[in-house]
Amino acid sequence: MYRPFVSRVLLLTSLVLPLAACSDNTTTPPTTPTPPELTEPLWNGTLTVNGAVTTNFRATDIGTVTAILQDLQPNNNATLSIGLDLGTWSGTSCTIKIANANVGIGGGVVGFANGAGELCGRIYDAGRLTEPVTFSVKITHF
Repeated sequence: MYRPFVSRVLLLTSLVLPLAACSDNTTTPPTTPTPPELTEPLWNGTLTVNGAVTTNFRATDIGTVTAILQDLQPNNNATLSIGLDLGTWSGTSCTIKIANANVGIGGGVVGFANGAGELCGRIYDAGRLTEPVTFSVKITHF
């Protein structure tokens, strides 16, 4: 009689112990903190008629990349626009990935970097300039 009792206790214990390890108490996995957004020094320069100017910068993480035209002078015509692109920097040239040939003040381009790497911005006359203009572009990224 002793043996069947022990066998039942062992059987019940073997069924209960695994269940005791289970729980409805769910925990949220830890989240990776979002890296801070970086703003490049304001990109300033002079754009000539039919000209283009390129700058390069390094994205340090995955995330959104934006280039916004802050100023264009002289802007005698409030609808004056230029071209503004984002791309990848090869060390000698900018391979365009996102282009906008009709950017006015406050407009720009937005892209996404899949990881850290060398990127570039390009501003150009899209056939609308009649004289050289000075520009300011704000570039932000992660």
